[in-house]
Amino acid sequence: MSKIEFRIKLLILGLLFITAFLIIILIYLPPGAPQESPPASSTTPSYTRSISPKKESKILYFIIDDAGQSIEKLMPFLDFPGEITIAVLPGLQYSRKSAELALKKGKKVILHQPMQAVNNQDPGPHAIKLDYGRK
Repeated sequence: MSKIEFRIKLLILGLLFITAFLIIILIYLPPGAPQESPPASSTTPSYTRSISPKKESKILYFIIDDAGQSIEKLMPFLDFPGEITIAVLPGLQYSRKSAELALKKGKKVILHQPMQAVNNQDPGPHAIKLDYGRK
């Protein structure tokens, strides 16, 4: 691995960590101080009712695409400490090994199934095409 490739991998991992950190801050930090209500006048009733906004849970999914081409390029993502999903292309040299390693590292694995592309572009090997199964 060249120094440039190593630096690119470090940059990508750094960006992933920074992104995850910022998302955690946005999700878990309480909003700013509540606004004060205006003073009650003689025409307003003496009772007040506070309505708090309903909290929504937010989920962010990281999906690493196109695994199966290189174990070396996949390894930094397998070492990522958070939850990520590895999308494995079928039928490549390292597809099975990539899926097995990801599962061993506790990552979720999904199939990245190529399908017929728009404008007849080559979708890659093992793609499902409109004429699939026709003779």
